[in-house]
Amino acid sequence: MNTNEKDTPACNICKKSNVRIYRPYGFFYRPEDNRCNEHLEENERKYYIPCVIDKDGLPWGYTMVPKEDCDIFYNLPEAVSTGYGWDTKKGWVKL
Repeated sequence: MNTNEKDTPACNICKKSNVRIYRPYGFFYRPEDNRCNEHLEENERKYYIPCVIDKDGLPWGYTMVPKEDCDIFYNLPEAVSTGYGWDTKKGWVKL
């Protein structure tokens, strides 16, 4: 995974990076749609998936992410530890 600052996804609302960031599923990638778990409304969550960036600065397709890049994502903390977060097996779960 490319760790250049410009390629590190960030929440477009609070600008946090180095936390788990999510993007809409099934749309062209638009960084302005990136969200941390703190800024996802309950009705939006089902449309958002982990945003894992490849070496070219673009997100991996959800089922194509190499294990080492998944591990980087899962080792990041959620932006807030209340509400909902992403589980490796279940997707969105209550924290």
